[in-house]
Amino acid sequence: MTPPVLFLIFNRPELVARAFAQIRHARPVKLYVAADGPRPSDAGDVVRCGEARRLAAAVDWPCEIKTLFREENLGCRRSVSSAITWFFEHEEEGIIIEDDTLPDKTFFPYCAELLDRYRESERVMAICGGSHFPRQLASTDSYVFSRIFDPWGWATWRRAWVHYDDEMADLDDVETFDRIDKLGPGAVDFGAHWAEEFRRTRAGVYNSWAYRWTYSIMNRGGFVVVPNRNLVRNIGFGANATHTTSAPSALARLDLSSLSFPLKHPKAIRVGRRRERAALAVRHRVPVHSIGIRVRRFVRRLAINLIGARAWEAIRSIQAKKRY
Repeated sequence: MTPPVLFLIFNRPELVARAFAQIRHARPVKLYVAADGPRPSDAGDVVRCGEARRLAAAVDWPCEIKTLFREENLGCRRSVSSAITWFFEHEEEGIIIEDDTLPDKTFFPYCAELLDRYRESERVMAICGGSHFPRQLASTDSYVFSRIFDPWGWATWRRAWVHYDDEMADLDDVETFDRIDKLGPGAVDFGAHWAEEFRRTRAGVYNSWAYRWTYSIMNRGGFVVVPNRNLVRNIGFGANATHTTSAPSALARLDLSSLSFPLKHPKAIRVGRRRERAALAVRHRVPVHSIGIRVRRFVRRLAINLIGARAWEAIRSIQAKKRY
């Protein structure tokens, strides 16, 4: 049986129709539809949002449906994170799909099986549908574990989402940086990359709930599940998107694949370093170590040893405020 589904929509009815067709095929017994309100600055939003809502609620199978249709426009970060919180006020676990993502039909049973399998595994915090490592690095198992969350079709539990940290209050702590840096696969500047992305997020450069959720997972040393084949394609690239505005992106051309069942499960929860580095390069453009990166890492460690962690945190905080 397909777990409860949260369908997140806004103002693109043509995309809503395509994603909803896949949800209809899965026939969840519970469907939650959440929609941000129209933007006051765009007169056409009222009509587009209304049509998107009509399409997303057109259930024609036995299903309990709940809606959260906002009148006010909250923006991507607040509308999505509050909708997920609303979803988990009603459900213990479920699947989250945005209107610009197209899941393969095997995505739903994949999520259902793994939600059940890892329900009590506190270290596993999300099940992702996107896969960004090359085929030659594919595992013989049906899925692998990663530290890098992907928001294009995923599933999780209430017990994980309660750790969502919207404020990212301890981001500048040296202990936080070290904790996240140690999660990296080696040969990449994992900590520095994510520290910069998280500071941009907190400063409002990125209006992103997904980076805040990524931070929440990493800060707890959590794992996410990544399929051996790409099960979700982002179909929302283009000028009307919030974040994915670059249509020529290689990510827009990812093939949609299927998984075979029964799933073959990994024997242990651990990260494959080569696959992790490949995913970082493809999805986040994180290069392998150069001499310059190694020098910066050495200088940082030396500075902390010389002036102490608290002084280093103060300097980094001042630099971040000046930059953003």
